[in-house]
Amino acid sequence: MTLGSPGPVLRVAALSQQLTLLVRVQRFISLHLSAFAREMVNNEAWFRAAGSKAKNAQDMALQTADPGKEAFRNERRPTNFDKKVLVWSGRFKKEEDIPRHISSDVLNTARNIVRIKVCYIMIALTVLGCVTMIITGKEAVKKDQTLLRVNAEKKAKWRAEVKKSQEAAVGKSQ
Repeated sequence: MTLGSPGPVLRVAALSQQLTLLVRVQRFISLHLSAFAREMVNNEAWFRAAGSKAKNAQDMALQTADPGKEAFRNERRPTNFDKKVLVWSGRFKKEEDIPRHISSDVLNTARNIVRIKVCYIMIALTVLGCVTMIITGKEAVKKDQTLLRVNAEKKAKWRAEVKKSQEAAVGKSQ
């Protein structure tokens, strides 16, 4: 060991100091990040409260507004298809019950509900089709109408037609 090089004890001490420093930095960062996260949650709650106040004011303005005036940006006039979607989703009982302007959120929710109902119908039709194919397949097996037999009969029929056409062509040439 040379005079200028630190010994193993000094290396371990330096490493433990570095480790201690890293732990302190990690604690400092986690403490400040959690404070930052709490602040963001509080800001989000404030924004939600402000948004609900604005929505209430918007609803009041729509109720008191003249019928000829424009609606707010996120309010829209539903088309005939939108009205059918709103009725089919169960949001309104009749098309006459639908207000002149509805929010995009209401329409999106109704569309999602209808989309789910359509998916359920498609699932039911698929299961019904599978059951139908199973039943017809079992009946075909009972009648001994397998796919192999049907294909063999078709090929035999085609071969007979080709043989007849060849004999007719040979008969005409003689």
